[in-house]
This record gives sequence, structure tokens and C-alpha cells, in this order.
Amino acid sequence: MITAVHLLRIGPAGLHVHIINKRSVFTKGVAFDPHTPNLLLNVPNCKMSAFADEPGHFMQWLDENYPDERCYGSAFSTRARYGKYLGDVWKHTINNLSPDKSITLYEDNADDITQDGSKLLISMPGNSTIIADMAILATGNAVPRLPKGVPPSFMYDKHYFANPWKEKCICNCEGDIFIIGNGLTT
Repeated sequence: MITAVHLLRIGPAGLHVHIINKRSVFTKGVAFDPHTPNLLLNVPNCKMSAFADEPGHFMQWLDENYPDERCYGSAFSTRARYGKYLGDVWKHTINNLSPDKSITLYEDNADDITQDGSKLLISMPGNSTIIADMAILATGNAVPRLPKGVPPSFMYDKHYFANPWKEKCICNCEGDIFIIGNGLTT
């Protein structure tokens, strides 16, 4: 989403951006549309701007949208709140889109990219083929795989939750918990 925002801000006249997205909320992805509302960012507010040339952009948005709260730069906002920020960045981009630029959003998957001369042909199961000059693959967070050495039958155990981004992985948790992962997975 941020790549599309930057392309639409600085791209040439006549630019048409096609976005193919199906897996999660386009403006948030799985990281900023969490099932747990109080899950915090792992970077302080002062370093979370969507724009390198406007380092205080997120802080300004916090001040405008949460005026009754004192949002410190060294504090960590929730991922859900940052997801709202990203949604507002996208809305602002769309609402202020130059008339010589356009965008099409497809709720689908790209299943093949082939080259035809200088053009790329991007096919989707549920839509027609897109003809493009270039493609950017922004795959987001991959669904975790079963760790090496763990038998495949373990995947089907009722106590194993492979994808920490799904709400069922934290429902009814009690007793001992063993976490395999690092970073945001943990």
C-alpha cells in the first residue's frame, strides 16, 4: 500500500496502478489489523511515518486524531491504531489523486506473470489479464511453515496453531504454552 501511495505521489502523468490483493485488508495487512486490539508496534511512534520526507507525519496524525491523549514519540502505539493511520494515508491519497493518474484494485490473486516483448502479462483466476510495463511483488507476511524436524502430523494436532495472525491461536489458551518463532511471530 505504501509503495502504491509513493508511486501515485511521484509517478509520471498517465500512470495507472493496478493492485491485486486478496489475503488481508489492503491498507493494513495482517500486521496492522490484529485480532488482539492492544498489540503494540515494535518501533516507537517517532519512527513510524509513512513518508521519509515527513518524519513527523504519524505523530501529527496521532495529535489530530487523539487530541485528548498525549502521544509521545518514544511511546509505542497499538498495531490497530497504526492500521487506522495507514487507512487514512490511503484515503487521503485516493481523495487527492491527480486527474492524470488512476488506480484499479482487484480482490484476487495473481497466479502467473509472463513477458510478451516489453510488456508483462499478469493473470488472475477471477479477472482478466493485466498488461503492465512493470510489476512490483509485495507479498507481505508469509503464512508460517512447519519448522524443520517437526513431523507433519503435528500440524493437525488440536494444540498446534501454525498461524499466529489468526485469532483462534490465542482463544482459550490455558496451561503451558510453547512458542516456536521469533520477531513478530512471538
